[in-house]
Amino acid sequence: MTLNANSIEQLAMWCLKTDAIAGVRETAHRDFFGLDEPGEMHYLGEAGSPIIMERRFLGWFTLTFKLPDGRHPAELAASAILIGSELNSLIDLINNSRYVLGIITMVTPGRGLILKLEDEEFSIQSRQLSRLLNRDDGLYAHIIPDGRRGCFVGPGWMQWPMNITPSIELQLKKYQLNPIDVERMLQQRSNYRESRTDIEPPHFDI
Repeated sequence: MTLNANSIEQLAMWCLKTDAIAGVRETAHRDFFGLDEPGEMHYLGEAGSPIIMERRFLGWFTLTFKLPDGRHPAELAASAILIGSELNSLIDLINNSRYVLGIITMVTPGRGLILKLEDEEFSIQSRQLSRLLNRDDGLYAHIIPDGRRGCFVGPGWMQWPMNITPSIELQLKKYQLNPIDVERMLQQRSNYRESRTDIEPPHFDI
C-alpha cells in the first residue's frame, strides 16, 4: 500500500466500520465529545455539523487514541490489510504522526502547502487544502509523514479560527492542544466559553 490521501482514508474507514473494535470505538466516541460531562455545548458555526464533528473524532480515534494493547487503531487497520515489510513501514509512519497547530507559509495551488511550527516545516500534500486555505492561516491537523520529505493530513483537520500574531508564531509550540482540548474549546464549555464574533468562519474537513 502506497501511503497517500486515499490509503489514509482507507485505514480510517476500517477503524470506523470494523466490528472488531466496535465497543472500544463507542466508548471513545463518548469520551471524545464529553457526552457524560456536565455543561451544554455551544459549537462555533460549522464546527457543530454532525459530519464535521465525526471527521474530527475519526482523525483522533484513528491516529491518536490507543487501544488496550497500546496500538493505535490505524495500526490495527494496517495489520488487517498488509503483511511483511510494507506493514512495518506503514506502522512506522503511523507512529510518527503528530497533531499540530502550525501557520501556513506557502501555498502551491492544486498541490499542497508548507506548514511551519517554529523551527519545523512540513510539506503537506493536499490539493483540497491548497484550494481552501491561504498563507498566514493557522491549521490544526494530524500530519503523517510519507516516508520521504512530505506529509499527508489525516481526517478531521481544521482551520484555526483565530489570528496567529507574530509574537504567538514565534512561540507557537506553547499553544499546542491535544484533539480533545480542541474539541472542548469548540464546544465553548467551561474555560472555553469566550465568544468570538470578530473572526471569519473557519474551514473544516468534510
